[in-house]
Amino acid sequence: MMRVSYLSPKTEVRESKIHGRGLFATADIAKDEIVAVKGGRIVDRKTLREKNHATARPGGNSDRR
Repeated sequence: MMRVSYLSPKTEVRESKIHGRGLFATADIAKDEIVAVKGGRIVDRKTLREKNHATARPGGNSDRR
């Protein structure tokens, strides 16, 4: 399966004093250099609800907000 996310080898994810986890540089990063790409799929709310409904466990919590 092809990866849809990317993190530069010049970065690392670690605990942040500001907010949970963060992305930190471990080497100099050039202007306009791509350091991260967040992958995934774009879906509309209806499709998301249908997928959540299909995978929901009986009696379990849903992750709706």
